Amino acid sequence: MVRKAGQVLLILSLLVGGLLFGIIYANNIFPQKLRFILLAILIIYHLILFLLAKSKTTYLNGLALGLGLLGLIINSFASFYIYQAVGVIDKISEEREENEFSLVVKKESTYQSISDVIDEDIRTGLSQDEDNIIAYKDKLEEKDISLKLSDAKTYVNAGIELMEGQSQVILLNERYRSIIKEQIPDFDEKTRVIDQIFASKVREDIEKEPEENSSFNIYISGIDTFGDISRVSRSDVNLILTINPQSKKMLITTVPRDSYVEIAGGGLGYKDKLTHAGIYGVESSVKTLENLFDIDINYYYRVNFSTFMNLIDVLGGVDVTNDQAFTSGAYTFPQGEIHLDGRSALVFARERYNLERGDLDRGRNQEKVLKAILEKALSPAILFNYQSFLDIMMESTDTNMDKEKILELVNQQLEAGSSWQIDSTELRGSGQMGLPSFAMPNANLYMYVLDEKSLAETSKMIKSVMKE
Repeated sequence: MVRKAGQVLLILSLLVGGLLFGIIYANNIFPQKLRFILLAILIIYHLILFLLAKSKTTYLNGLALGLGLLGLIINSFASFYIYQAVGVIDKISEEREENEFSLVVKKESTYQSISDVIDEDIRTGLSQDEDNIIAYKDKLEEKDISLKLSDAKTYVNAGIELMEGQSQVILLNERYRSIIKEQIPDFDEKTRVIDQIFASKVREDIEKEPEENSSFNIYISGIDTFGDISRVSRSDVNLILTINPQSKKMLITTVPRDSYVEIAGGGLGYKDKLTHAGIYGVESSVKTLENLFDIDINYYYRVNFSTFMNLIDVLGGVDVTNDQAFTSGAYTFPQGEIHLDGRSALVFARERYNLERGDLDRGRNQEKVLKAILEKALSPAILFNYQSFLDIMMESTDTNMDKEKILELVNQQLEAGSSWQIDSTELRGSGQMGLPSFAMPNANLYMYVLDEKSLAETSKMIKSVMKE
């Protein structure tokens, strides 16, 4: 009986082991050398099980039963674990963006739902946001609903018309609400939403696939929202991560959020603060920075505040060197080595008003936190919280880097096993008020005018790391 049970477990373990290796091989997981070692281990392990199960000795049959059960459990767990990891990578590589559209009326309006405004002239920013509004209209058609939309050119214009009584209802892409509020401070208090729909569209493919083992750039965008990463929002953090797999060097370049630059895409090439590029979609931010530095940005990686905090907590916090003591809200950060959990790291990375050089010092603090995250994520310590790490990646990250490239980088790190040299730099400039803003033409905004010499030096530094 024991002998027969051992033989059954041998077959089951062999099948699951084959499934495990099939998943690994099909998805190019692990370097080739490690895959051969794993295959050899599986073959030798099951050969031993076969010999034990064939034995006529009860003790050896029992040993085969125990080892077969152990192998079945390990192979099943590993197969599930790796399959789930591959699924997470596929999930975060989906190139869709979601926009939340609201029908907005004044507080005293008698309109209560979308059915009340079917015949109403609805003003919206068609010229500013045509592709997304088309996605919204497509969503309505699924419900057999058609609205009369007319062009106010921009959402700000639509908001002003609503407040001044020139229109009774507007269609608002919620990612533009913050800009309207900067021009109409009491907009939220004097309006209400009568209907909301989430409309998603496939994001433009902006990937520029580098050759295998060659250098590449990643745009890292920290958006000013919590929760669902697919929602478009202003980019509060703008970093370029330059990676040279051959020299094992990384360069983190910080571009201040208020940098006064030509905004590509939806910004139509007009000058504005960099953070506004985010409201036109990540494509706009990427192209704006490519033009600024005269480089190709191969991939983007978007994280929001939820990701930031949860990721650091999963890593057990990070340690950074704080150059200047400061207080932000309930948090006090002394000078010197400090340990940050998720919440305190977010406060540390976002504060600028209590720092000597404002946005420039904030950028440096963001570099420190990112460097600390990278150092921990590239260390063996990540394996202890790997599943939690993947869960957070799936929920709150967004990238156009495909599964094959992600696994290629993981394999390179596993094969080399060496540490990376991580350096950082930032653009310098000076603050100025009163410069024209394309997104907010009537506002008096703070802009960070970049120093041309600093821009040239930074561009040269990025290109130098890529060529080493």
